[in-house]
Amino acid sequence: MAEPLSRDITLSNGLGMRYYEWPGDGPVLVCLHPSSGYGRMWDAMAGVLDGRLRVFALDQRGHGDTDRPDGSYTAEEYAVDLHLFLEQLGLGRAIVAGHSLGGRVAQVFAATHPDQAAAIVLVGGPHYSNFFQERDRVAAVLDGAQAMRASRTEFPSPEAAAEYLRSFRATDSEESRRHRLRHNMRPLPGGGVAFKYDNIRVAQGLTHLAEDLSPYAARVTCPVAIVRGAASTHLTREEAERVAPLWRDSRIIEVDGDYGLQMENPGGLARAVLEFVGAAVTA
Repeated sequence: MAEPLSRDITLSNGLGMRYYEWPGDGPVLVCLHPSSGYGRMWDAMAGVLDGRLRVFALDQRGHGDTDRPDGSYTAEEYAVDLHLFLEQLGLGRAIVAGHSLGGRVAQVFAATHPDQAAAIVLVGGPHYSNFFQERDRVAAVLDGAQAMRASRTEFPSPEAAAEYLRSFRATDSEESRRHRLRHNMRPLPGGGVAFKYDNIRVAQGLTHLAEDLSPYAARVTCPVAIVRGAASTHLTREEAERVAPLWRDSRIIEVDGDYGLQMENPGGLARAVLEFVGAAVTA
């Protein structure tokens, strides 16, 4: 698999950002990782796309090799970063694929910058709690934020980090764990390693899973793809069908897998994106 181009830029709001590019001849596709994720999570999917799209992936604020400034860490703040990134590189309109946090950013971005959003792909589907705030779902959001706040971020060795990932991310393949170890951890003095994300900022962002994004959905004019894993319990088929009408032009696409499709089934996700992009661009 070809290595992406890796570059660092400073946005006009002062944010130092790391991004990756896989050159291609087709439309621009910008990929946004989930909370505690990293830009290179999209490596395998970009490899399958193989130049049919011009692919970019960002380390979003608080993650990877991008800055961790003070701020609100809302989808709105992240969407400004995306807008400034596209503007600074002169990329024009883009398809935005986002997973979890990235999906929330994609939704707000499409609503607030319709001139830049050609289409959005909600990988794994949107968070149901961003549209229906039942008490149990809000409690789960707060529990998740607290768990992230209290989670380990430093380890005495790569082996200790790998063991932690085996328990913390039990559904990951060994290949996915190795990828996380290589690209989402930094070395510490004395041979230790640490996650590249800021768990305080990640926890802060997770609290926004209970905010209502329905007003933004009503403002989105571009096509929307809800790409859910056929085995996913994160967003059931029934729940997907309930939220889909919130956008004026949406479709549900199912692929084999669970939730983190960019690493679980990158080939299936790539094919779904290409099919959707072809229909969205020619519509």
